[in-house]
Amino acid sequence: ERIRVGEKGSVSTSKYVGNGPRQTHYVVRYGDVNPDYFSPAPRAAMPHLEPGERTSSFEEVNKGLSDEQAIAEAQRCFNCGACIECDNCILFCPDIAVLRDPEGGKGVGGAPYRIDYEYCKGCLVCVHECPRSAMKFEEVQS
Repeated sequence: ERIRVGEKGSVSTSKYVGNGPRQTHYVVRYGDVNPDYFSPAPRAAMPHLEPGERTSSFEEVNKGLSDEQAIAEAQRCFNCGACIECDNCILFCPDIAVLRDPEGGKGVGGAPYRIDYEYCKGCLVCVHECPRSAMKFEEVQS
């Protein structure tokens, strides 16, 4: 199966890894992420050799990030489209229709949640409050 590449080079990592949740052809964009849940953090500046030093050696021009800078850069990631089990869907559901799935990994987006359709009214609060756009409302064709 092909790895989906969207506009601007987005890649489906679950297809790349091969064992992710049910596949969709939806690429999560910044507008789909709820930035209210994330603290702004500046991008780490890449240290590099000064122009005068570059001409007198074969040293690498871009020196790379320190371990601390690399960790800080990784923490800036939104994990778009991936459920990290923040439980916002459970906390914000006014109908108590989002439940933890005891089987784990078989529910919403591969996360250990399930929707109790006997109580769900389709208000989509769970979808709107998901910080990473891991939940999506879809009509299911029978």
